[in-house]
Amino acid sequence: MRQPKISLGLVLRTSLGAAILAGTGAAALALAHPATAAVVSVAPVQAQSTNPLANVGIINIIGVRASSTAPFFIKGEPFGNGVWQPLSSPVPGNTFAAIPSVPLSGFGGAACKTEYRRAQIVSSDGSTMVYNLVDYSCVQPSGASTTNGLYDIVGGTGRYTAVTAGGGIFSIDEKADGQAFLALSGMHCPPPPRHCVGQ
Repeated sequence: MRQPKISLGLVLRTSLGAAILAGTGAAALALAHPATAAVVSVAPVQAQSTNPLANVGIINIIGVRASSTAPFFIKGEPFGNGVWQPLSSPVPGNTFAAIPSVPLSGFGGAACKTEYRRAQIVSSDGSTMVYNLVDYSCVQPSGASTTNGLYDIVGGTGRYTAVTAGGGIFSIDEKADGQAFLALSGMHCPPPPRHCVGQ
């Protein structure tokens, strides 16, 4: 009686599928052949054991100043209510752009330059957080200005003593009469050894 022919490809596919279905971790498959033997290893995926954002805090504030001599009041995370205070006058860099005036809209043009400044936020309990800020500021002939930039955290006192890192973005819109509006958002992190990595 003639024996039925069995396809080698069918045997290999069947053996491979059975081994994968039977394996619960790394599956090793030995494919027997007179000349060769192949081993396929499938390693299990390791789950992330820590949350890298567990110790990261959110900063999200808005602020208003009624005049050039009035306090710059702020509110938002993580301060609650507080005051924004400049610790240095802006240190100007190069003027890099001149925006032409547009008489039909009443816009008088603006000169834009880079700047560095330092500021702090003082919360209602006296705790402080200090920032370095780099930005560009476009000043109109009237004295009104628009400032946009980046900040990094220098350090803090009181409730924020442990905050030694973090950064984000900010903008200040100042009118010719001294009124000003602030928006600042970003993140803050604890000190080493945790940094911004969860435990």
